[in-house]
Amino acid sequence: MRIRDLADASVLTRSGMSRLVDRLVQAGLVARETAAEDARGAYAVLTPAGRQRLTAAEQADITLVRDRFLRLYSADELAQMGHFWQRFMDSAPG
Repeated sequence: MRIRDLADASVLTRSGMSRLVDRLVQAGLVARETAAEDARGAYAVLTPAGRQRLTAAEQADITLVRDRFLRLYSADELAQMGHFWQRFMDSAPG
């Protein structure tokens, strides 16, 4: 994803996102790639190590949500909640 788009989608400024990407590059989790369409722009691309770390974090999040939240509700309540969330998603702009 373009670094400026990452910044626009987050609470970070473009320079803040650029510094974060620099730290992720140093950690070997992201690579910077020059944007072919704009030599001044750059993409942040997950490395294999970054993809592995992301997958592990996703699994940890899923486990946490199941253990602390979803287990509190019956199947019928979860289905009803799913309908509420679908209504929300359907009304989201874009």
